[in-house]
Amino acid sequence: MLSTVYSDSMQTNINRLKPASLFAFNACAFHPIYAATFVLDFFHYVIVDGRTFNSVAGLLFSSSPLSRHTGVLHFWTHGSVVKRCTFKWAHSCIQPLGESVLYQCPTCYCIQAWDQRSLGPSSKLRQDVTMRCKYVGEQGQCTQELHFTSPPNLLFKTLKQPEGVWVAFGVGKTDFL
Repeated sequence: MLSTVYSDSMQTNINRLKPASLFAFNACAFHPIYAATFVLDFFHYVIVDGRTFNSVAGLLFSSSPLSRHTGVLHFWTHGSVVKRCTFKWAHSCIQPLGESVLYQCPTCYCIQAWDQRSLGPSSKLRQDVTMRCKYVGEQGQCTQELHFTSPPNLLFKTLKQPEGVWVAFGVGKTDFL
C-alpha cells in the first residue's frame, strides 16, 4: 500500500509489476492513521479468512474513516491486463460525485458560500450538480458557480447512508472490483 497522487509513470510501473491486488491512497496530505482500520480489516477478511476483495469491499469501506480524507485506487491483474478502479466517498453537499467543494468562493472570497439546499440525497449520484455562491454584497449577488459532471458509466454501491456513499470509478459491469 502506498500514498501518492496517480501519474502515468506510476501506471507504467504497475503494468510492469502485474500486481494481484494493489491499493494506493490519493490524498495530497495523506494521514496513515486513517488507513489503519482499512488495512487491518483487509488483512483479516482477505488474507486470514481467504475472502475476495469484491465480497468484502462494502465492509472495508463502511468501517473505515477514509471517507472524507482520501480516495482509494485499486489495481489488479486480470489475465495479462492491469485494471484500475478509483473509490471515492461522495456526499451531495460535501463532496458531490467524490469531488471536494471549495471552501472559499474564488470570486467574492466568501467562506463556505455554496448554496446546497437544492441538492438531493447522496443516492442520486447520476445527476450533474451545480452549486451557486450565496453571497450578497454591496454589488449584488455573487455569480460564481461550481459544476460537477456525472461520468456516463458511473457504478456505485451505497455503503453509508445518509452520511454519504462510496463510488467506484473506472470499472465496467464485468470487471472485478
